[in-house]
Amino acid sequence: MCLPHDLNETRPVLPYRRISLAPRHVVVSASLGTRFS
Repeated sequence: MCLPHDLNETRPVLPYRRISLAPRHVVVSASLGTRFS
């Protein structure tokens, strides 16, 4: 019973990390675009 519980806990972490990294990537790309332009 511990295996499914661990999978359920580790799976939600990936989407949250992607969501948290996405805004930063957008901000960095936006700042770089404004600097280069």
